[in-house]
Amino acid sequence: MILPLLATMALSLTACGGNFAKTQSDIQRNGPVDCGGLHTKQGQWHFTDENGLTLDVTGVCAKGQKHGQFDYYANGKMIAKTKFSHDEELKTACLVNGKSKIPNKQCLALAAQNH
Repeated sequence: MILPLLATMALSLTACGGNFAKTQSDIQRNGPVDCGGLHTKQGQWHFTDENGLTLDVTGVCAKGQKHGQFDYYANGKMIAKTKFSHDEELKTACLVNGKSKIPNKQCLALAAQNH
């Protein structure tokens, strides 16, 4: 009775663990920020966003989700620092016109207007 129960528990634990890549492919690196399928402390992205702004982004992907600080750069200058927890944006420090706390999407739009 206990052995089948333990076997079932072990299978369910391994099924939930998932397989996450520890390194990004070139396609993932050269596209918008997406942590799907990744578990890496050194994620990097280079892409042009919907505002026409060319961005370099670094951040942490934990079990397929954005988790921790993501730094956004345009032309080598940091424009935003965004904190994520389990794929949810907690706060963004926008560095475009001084320092302000506004949502990331709004900050990137502001940065595009100033370029």
